[in-house]
Amino acid sequence: MKEVFTAQALRDGKWWVVSIEGTGKTQGKTLREAKEMAVDMISLFHELDATDFEVELIPVLPIKLDKEVKAARAAIVDLELRQIRVAKKSRKAAQDLVQAAGLTGKDAAEVLGISAQRVSQLLRADG
Repeated sequence: MKEVFTAQALRDGKWWVVSIEGTGKTQGKTLREAKEMAVDMISLFHELDATDFEVELIPVLPIKLDKEVKAARAAIVDLELRQIRVAKKSRKAAQDLVQAAGLTGKDAAEVLGISAQRVSQLLRADG
């Protein structure tokens, strides 16, 4: 298992200032650049190959923004779970319409209000 270094990135003007516990500070203009700089710093400071460890970069945001981001992420997870449930129900309905009721894929599509191509995908889907 790779060692994980935690780094906190705090916005300061046009830069992300990155604090790495037990290592020091660096900076980058973007979070991606900040993480790359953190990897370089850890690699040099601890004499490690960059493939031997991981960096968990945590952007530190103002409380209000942090709450908004957490709410948005929770909504995304909720949406993904709903999409999974919709797909399962749609797959079951498509299978029942075609296999049990004997409808064609095109007729099943009309009944479900989706395209015939989507019905075909649902019938081929695993699970």
